Amino acid sequence: MRLGSMMQSRYSKWIGLIAVWTAVGLILSTEVYFTVRVTRPEIAFWDVVASQFARVSLWALLTPMVLWLRTLVPLDRGRWIGGLAFHLTLSVAMMVGYYLARIGFVIIREGESLGDFWILAQENFFGRNLIDMVFYWAVLGGGYVF
Repeated sequence: MRLGSMMQSRYSKWIGLIAVWTAVGLILSTEVYFTVRVTRPEIAFWDVVASQFARVSLWALLTPMVLWLRTLVPLDRGRWIGGLAFHLTLSVAMMVGYYLARIGFVIIREGESLGDFWILAQENFFGRNLIDMVFYWAVLGGGYVF
């Protein structure tokens, strides 16, 4: 019976993880949709959902890695300064990496020249890109809570 309860617990964790990221995706999609709709009223909700669920899916896939990094470099007493510096650096790197990959994908999809990559990356960086850092810290904090 112990194996059965372990399997049920594992499945419950995965179902919970999927439910949390689905809820985050819907909330994020709704917020972005109403924000973008002000300047682009023709935008369809499902177009926003597709882009936001791509972001959320990436973070769902990165969750086990972030939780592993939490155990590798913990924020324990006596080591919290190094751990904080490590996780802050990693959260910024993940945000920048995801943002630059997304800009490259859009350029390729639109058939534009990659020569404008850095100009587009600089012009299109908005505060909402920082949400990826928030996701990192939410996963890290969730690992400590649960």
